[in-house]
Amino acid sequence: MIKNPLISVIIPVYNVERYLEKCLESIINQTYGNLQIIIVDDCSSDKSLTISDKFAQKDSRICILHSNKNIGVSAARNIGIEMAQGDFISFIDADDYLDYDFYEYLITLAVLNDSGNADIVYCAYRRVSDSGGRILSQPKDEPTHVEAFCSKDAVVNCLRAQKGFNIFIWNGLFKKSILPRFVEGRITCEDQDFTIAALLNSSCVIRGWGVKYNYRIRKSGSQSIDIKTRVQHTLQSLQDVSEHIREAGSDMDCIDAFYERCLRMDLNLIDRYSTGSLHDKQLFRTLRKRLKKDVVLTYKSIKGRLISILFYAPEPLYRVVFLLIKKIKGMQLGKNN
Repeated sequence: MIKNPLISVIIPVYNVERYLEKCLESIINQTYGNLQIIIVDDCSSDKSLTISDKFAQKDSRICILHSNKNIGVSAARNIGIEMAQGDFISFIDADDYLDYDFYEYLITLAVLNDSGNADIVYCAYRRVSDSGGRILSQPKDEPTHVEAFCSKDAVVNCLRAQKGFNIFIWNGLFKKSILPRFVEGRITCEDQDFTIAALLNSSCVIRGWGVKYNYRIRKSGSQSIDIKTRVQHTLQSLQDVSEHIREAGSDMDCIDAFYERCLRMDLNLIDRYSTGSLHDKQLFRTLRKRLKKDVVLTYKSIKGRLISILFYAPEPLYRVVFLLIKKIKGMQLGKNN
């Protein structure tokens, strides 16, 4: 393993002029300097390209790739992967920003762990307000606490969102040799099947508990995606995950974790449907049918069948329940703030 490997940093950029400068400043001022910084401008109509050009003029590590039309984040990342020369790849969202030792911390985990050959490394992250000036959630910072996982255990923890794992890609480094491609045209859940495929391709995954990434909570385009499109793309992503698991010959632990993931996604989708304004009987029936099926698959035998009976309720009851849950959560958030 090279002791000072090149990291290719891929940053899709689309109309983020308000956030881009802070993001790029946090990258070019990293304590680890062996970086190739690839900005993929996805046909921005604001000042994002001007800001990118300004940074490229003062830092030779930056290269800018231009798209003549809006191609989406997945296609932009694929272009970045094709151009990447690094041993490791980093995917950064242009509205987020890094602690200045983000790459030093991760590359140390990658090359100095006991195996000396990590394929993927992750750190912890904090959630910050839209302005970046207020921390919304700060996990315990334990930079010396590190765990190693084999591929199967990493997949199971990721599907169950346990031990700090999730489908996010921006808080990690991926060895280029194990990377799949992103499914282009998918405007939600684009990270999910990519992450599972990468974990299945890996042999050693390192999870560090140092908090090094700042994830900005803001109203983004993903929140305005209509529910029909969201359902379609979410179910396509889950189908791809299922195929990855099947092709890898994964055991029942992975399969059970996948069913649990499906159930959580079902609940998320029917929540979004029930708290929205759309009334579509066929879509509701599809979501309810999936929910009942995945409950039975997750909770085996008679327990799952008994729980599934609860989901035979009509659409109006779902709307009342989920709107009530949302109101209670809003009241709790108000108290915490």
